[in-house]
Amino acid sequence: MAKLDDLLSEWAKDAVIDETKLGSEGLRLALLHAKYLKIMALNNRARREIEGRYAKLRNTKGDYYKGHLDQEQLAALGWPPFAFKLTNSGVDQKLSTDPDLVDVLLEKAEMDEIAESCVSILGQIKNMHFTVKSDIDWQRFINGG
Repeated sequence: MAKLDDLLSEWAKDAVIDETKLGSEGLRLALLHAKYLKIMALNNRARREIEGRYAKLRNTKGDYYKGHLDQEQLAALGWPPFAFKLTNSGVDQKLSTDPDLVDVLLEKAEMDEIAESCVSILGQIKNMHFTVKSDIDWQRFINGG
């Protein structure tokens, strides 16, 4: 999946309108729309997968901090035994700062930014249609047409 920096760099190149080729720029906008719509759709699918992974991991980590995992489960996960049994509020506090969960939330936040950026880009592409049309009309006007 695309990274936010890559997406923004790609958009910086794609956002340029070649005023010497206004006729073909209008056609290019449909391709740009398809490109960024696909990026957004794939990103949203990956984000849903991350949300599922987070929910499962959070549940497993909750069991871990409550002391509900046996030695076999701990070995399969590669986690050391947790020495304490926490109350629900203690478990919630541990879950909110658990490095594995925080990493998944950071992945999701990146995907949220990508989705928001795609929405903005798609809006800009829609506006570019008006810009291209205005430029064509302007060229027609200054050329006496």
